This record gives sequence, structure tokens and C-alpha cells, in this order.
Amino acid sequence: MEIEISDISLIGLLSCIIIIFGLFKKGLYQSLVDPKYYILLMHVYFLGVVPYELENKLLIEILLLISFVIFYFSFSLSSSAVHTYFLRTVTLKVTDENDFLKNARVGFLLLFIILWVLFTTIYNAYIFGGLERSLIRFYILKPVNETSFLFNFLDRIGAKLSIAAVFCISLICTKRNCNHGLIFLSVVVVSVGVVPLGTRGNLILLLFSVLVGIGMAKSVSKYKARMPLLTFIFTTVFISFLFVFLTNNRTVNLIENESILFSNELNSSYVETSKDVPIVVKYIDITIDDYGVNRDFQYAHTLYAILSNPIPRKYWGNKPVGFGKILATNINNDPDTPISFAASYSGEGWFNGGVIGVVFMSIFAGSVSGVLRSMSLIQTLNGVTIFSLLKYMLFFSSSLMFVRGDMLSGWTSAIYPIVVLYLFSFAFNNFRNGLNKI
Repeated sequence: MEIEISDISLIGLLSCIIIIFGLFKKGLYQSLVDPKYYILLMHVYFLGVVPYELENKLLIEILLLISFVIFYFSFSLSSSAVHTYFLRTVTLKVTDENDFLKNARVGFLLLFIILWVLFTTIYNAYIFGGLERSLIRFYILKPVNETSFLFNFLDRIGAKLSIAAVFCISLICTKRNCNHGLIFLSVVVVSVGVVPLGTRGNLILLLFSVLVGIGMAKSVSKYKARMPLLTFIFTTVFISFLFVFLTNNRTVNLIENESILFSNELNSSYVETSKDVPIVVKYIDITIDDYGVNRDFQYAHTLYAILSNPIPRKYWGNKPVGFGKILATNINNDPDTPISFAASYSGEGWFNGGVIGVVFMSIFAGSVSGVLRSMSLIQTLNGVTIFSLLKYMLFFSSSLMFVRGDMLSGWTSAIYPIVVLYLFSFAFNNFRNGLNKI
């Protein structure tokens, strides 16, 4: 895609300026472990280009700027509030650098990853009617056997925890200067489980987990930990290959060699100029053209969908779906479309009530992201254990879920795994304390 100066958005420039300022202020390795800079990079990647020839360019630029300012203010305020509250109410446990993860076992983490990959492979082979179908299901193939809400839930949480385990392995191996090949091995094994989901975001999180692990190891060590440069290069190339593969094939039925075609009948004049438009900006433009013009705004729909989500669809067939599913249904004119689209918190805000919806959605996305960012950084301040590092990475990855959207997917992907890990941690600590009393 050829980009001209006039195509660069204001929020893309603002995000770059904040990133550069932060790098000079905090340094490279401290910045690598802070989710804020990854959130800003996502703004650059998804919303940094608004082509000049777009008919709605001015309106999109204004909405993006307003939403970004509100998002960033809410993000900073909520993050600072949580961090200040924690420091005032919790007595910190100082961890000596020599005891940092002293008893951590990479083998335990690798075993967890392998067990999850075996579980997801066997379970989805049953659901989709065979091993081959399960491995290339992506967004296309539909289950041939009845799915289980509980097993689906455990499968998705297992994916998140496995990616967090890769971060721990990257951190431990870098800090101890041990076999860096274990980092690459863990990435390959996790990829076997996450690629069939068809979600490229999991691949990005996988790369981030390795990068953040290296950054934390370098930032906490008094002595210079050896940078696993070759391993990181191999990992980046491997994940890039998988990213391109998914981009080209996630809407293709590889068994029958058929592709899903999108009609885009919502706006035929837009289709003629859409080939060079970034995908998220494209869906923002479609949302602006459609809602408030051809369709009514859906006030507070996202909040309604989030609150009702814990109820299994088995017991509520007409349970509200996320905005991404609604957008994909409208564009494809297919209520059974197997995919969903994302228009960032700005586009989804417009869907929820025009300018008012944009304001409230920006506050929601910014505040939740800020709380999650602060909670991730807090995990490294109050004693360091495998559980605290897993929670750090879960909070870290969860804080990134609310830039691109949709918000329902972001909420379920962010909050549910954290709740499960806390419950497991609570049960494990009680079990251990019970054994100590015997």
C-alpha cells in the first residue's frame, strides 16, 4: 500500500510522538515491559492511515482524534488511580535479584503447553469431524458434532495461559542464559494450537510475549543477560510466515478450495475506492455511512451484550451478539456468516449512538485498558512467582484487546481468563496451606 503524507492520521502522529518521548524517558527495556507502548503501536497500525480520497475522511479524522484524546485521558487516569491505590494499601515484598524465579521450572511450563495443545487438538478433532478438518478450520468450517460451552471456555483460556507461559519461558531462559532454543520450541508448540483458530491477534500476542519476556529479563538483571537475538529472529520469521498464511487462507475452505466472498452491498460507491484503505478504517467508514443513515443507532448495545454474555446461548437462543458479528452479517448479507469484523472503539462507539456513543465507548475502552495495564505492572512489584508472572502477561495481553475491537470479544478474551487464573491461584494457595497444617 502506497502511503502519502496526506494519508497519515493525526492520532497516528500523536501515538508516534508519545512512543518516542517514552523511549527517551524510560529507555528501551523498560518500555518493552509497559503495555502502554504496545497499545499506542496498535493505534498506529490500525488507525494511523486514513486515505485522503475517502469521502468521509474529515469526519473520520475528527472522530478518531476525539476518541483517542478521550481514550488516552481515561487510560492514564484509571492506570494512575489503580497504581496509587495499590501502593498505598499493599505492603510490597521485595524480591532479591538472586532469588528472582530461582525455583521456576521451564519444564513445568512446557508440560502445561503440551497438555493444552493435546487437549485442543483432540477436542476440536471430535468437534469438527477429524484431525485434518480441525487443523485447517480457521473461520470457515463449522462443527459437525455438538460443542460444549465448558470445553470451549477451557480451550480459549488454555490458549491465553499458554501464550503467557511462553512469556515466562522467554523471561527465564533469557535471564538464566540457558538454552534459548526452548523459547522457539515453546512458540512452535503453541502455534499448533492457536493457528487453527484463524485469529492473527494470537500470533501477534505470541510475538509480544517473547519480546516482553526478553525486555523484562534485561530490565531486572543487575548483570547483563545475553540477548537471544538469533532465537528472536527465527521466532519473528516463523510467526510472520504464519501471519501471512492466515491472512491468505483464513477465509478459504482448504478442503474444497473455496473462498468466502464479501459482497459489501452496503455502499457500492465505497467499494470502488476501498482497495488501499486499511481494514479497520474501512469498517469505520462503512459504519458511519450505514448507522444513523440507513439503520438506527443501537444505543448501549455493547453494554447489553457484555452483561448478557455469561448466559450460555443454549439457554438463550436470541442472546445479543457482538458488534463485530453484526457488522459482518450486514456486509455479507448472511446471518450465518462464520466471521466477525472490527471497527475499533471509535466505529463501535458510533454504532452505539453516534458521537455520544463514541465518547462513552472511548471512556470505557480507555478506562478498562488503563486498569489492566496498571494491574499488569503491579504483578512485578509484590514478589515474583510463576503465578504473578502469568497474571502479569494475562493483564498485559488483555489491556491490548480494546483498541481494534470488537468490545465483546475483547471483554471475554480479557476478563474471563484472568478470573479463572485467580480462582485457580486461590484454590492452589488454600490447598498448599492446608498441606502445611497437616
